[in-house]
Amino acid sequence: MPNDPTETLDTDGDGIGNNADNDDDGDGYLDNEDNQPLEALNVPNTLAQCIASLPEGQFATVPVDETRDSKLYSITREMNNGDTQQFSQTEILLGQQSGLPNGLLSDRTFHVTQVTPDFGGAVSEWDPIAELEYTDAVSGMYYGFHDTYYRWWGFVPTIQQDHDVTLNTPLVVDYTRIHKWNTDAESPTFNQNATTLFYQGKDILNVDGTLVEVCVSGNEGNYAFVDNDGSNEPAPVYISETTTNYTASQNLVVKSERSYMEYADEEKVTPVWGWSNYVKQLEGFTIDNKAYGKDPMLSRVPEGEFVTFEQCLASLEGGEYIAQTGDVNSYRMTRSRFNEFSEYVEQEANYEWHLLANENYQWHDMSVRLEQLFATLLDGSPWFTEHYHIAQNGDWLGIEGYEPNSDVDIKWGSRTTETLGWSENAYYRIPNVTYSQFSIHDPSTQYGSDVDGDQLVDWRSGKVMYSQTYAGKKTINYDVDGQQYQAEVCQQFSYSTSEYFDESGTKLDDMTEWQRQVDSYDSKGIVQRERSNNTWSTEVWNRTSTNH
Repeated sequence: MPNDPTETLDTDGDGIGNNADNDDDGDGYLDNEDNQPLEALNVPNTLAQCIASLPEGQFATVPVDETRDSKLYSITREMNNGDTQQFSQTEILLGQQSGLPNGLLSDRTFHVTQVTPDFGGAVSEWDPIAELEYTDAVSGMYYGFHDTYYRWWGFVPTIQQDHDVTLNTPLVVDYTRIHKWNTDAESPTFNQNATTLFYQGKDILNVDGTLVEVCVSGNEGNYAFVDNDGSNEPAPVYISETTTNYTASQNLVVKSERSYMEYADEEKVTPVWGWSNYVKQLEGFTIDNKAYGKDPMLSRVPEGEFVTFEQCLASLEGGEYIAQTGDVNSYRMTRSRFNEFSEYVEQEANYEWHLLANENYQWHDMSVRLEQLFATLLDGSPWFTEHYHIAQNGDWLGIEGYEPNSDVDIKWGSRTTETLGWSENAYYRIPNVTYSQFSIHDPSTQYGSDVDGDQLVDWRSGKVMYSQTYAGKKTINYDVDGQQYQAEVCQQFSYSTSEYFDESGTKLDDMTEWQRQVDSYDSKGIVQRERSNNTWSTEVWNRTSTNH
């Protein structure tokens, strides 16, 4: 520049040379806050164009062994009751499946992502939880979600129109869903002009010292969830929400800001639940076997803990247990409940668990691993026998229950007919979710549960939603008949819900079941089992002896 010998370049032509100019390209971002300080930020006219224009390779990644794509976020939010919550969230791409879980859109392929918020409390069916999200494998459009046990869920029942949003021009669209208020895919909930989509251009974010160019977009929505049969069950909910996403290349959400409120009244006077000032920040990811920042699986594991259940077992004295034919563990079982007359009922028994009765047992044209449980009352009289059938790869195939001294008529149990699982190592505080369908063995002999007495069951098939989580390494103490025991164990938490259907396929509403269970393992198998379900308030198995 002729008037300033220290300057040779003025990128933005504003008369200030680059050496003196703190915004060389004149795009409003200071040079030390600009990912490309000599190239003005290009803001395309539509969201699709914006996503396509984002630079690749903005994060300094390192190659890793082949693994599933995953992301780790930190989240803060202010609840409507005034509490502030801070937690982590892991998002894992599990794979692909044809159609949605309810059988809709079966000719389309969907990506399935497990979203796991972890609030850091004791492991339970509420923390950490697992939600599965479904996006179209081609368009990337969102089609719905559910938590493991379908306590909350929603799906788009028809093919969606792909909307491209124009810069600073909000687009109003309809909202169509099925959910627990209205499960009818033929007449789904329709909220006209309920959602406003927006695209606000680009921004540059500082992500732990990395300047990342992102597209800014989101939606605002107001929805009414009301039952379609006039029963007000579940109670109506009216929702207001706003979401703003900051998205980098590969559709990687770097930051998200949200508010979400639920109201019991249509006027939305006082929220009954929800949050505001929600901020979700990227902390690390693994995509296409390239990693950045904190490992979504490993970084959440505290020092001294193990990443997987298998690693924990290997650390125990004696290592991981592999059952051999003839291995037997014995247990004292105690359980209690209040019956229908509000009377306290308690049962005690001795269980003899044959951990491998036959490793090549022929069952329903399959060669399976057979386990057997022999239950006797404390006076030594036989109580019942159960047979457990396990596939050679470890999958659960079914259970048969028999009355004393008889292995002919099956009195309770089921056989697995189909399983959908995303089996992988049981990672620390990451639920492993499985869905199974099962059928009755023999409706002419089965009489079901303790509650049913000798009444034959009317169910013919069922579904079970099951989640198992590695809960960590512990030291437990327990007592049997005054004898004190202590064991170093690896714990697995599991929770399941089951639904039953009659011969016509109609759901039997009075037969929905749930079960919560904590299993503590050492190098000889289960040491202690703590269980509760819809029949028994408490049930505890304490190991008393082992022959191996």
